[in-house]
Amino acid sequence: MRQNARQPKPTLFSSSNVFAKAQGIVKAKHRFLVERARDWLRAAIIPHFTALYAALFNQ
Repeated sequence: MRQNARQPKPTLFSSSNVFAKAQGIVKAKHRFLVERARDWLRAAIIPHFTALYAALFNQ
């Protein structure tokens, strides 16, 4: 065997790096979806309940 032969990389570290990257992607996607849901709630649901409240209690 040669003295300068390359050793295989440890799979534990490369697997954990892939897992960490995947977790980062999942967190970023979740954050994006939460922000979109918040915007949707402000635009669609809140005015609906405001109008409903006004119709029921401001007679």
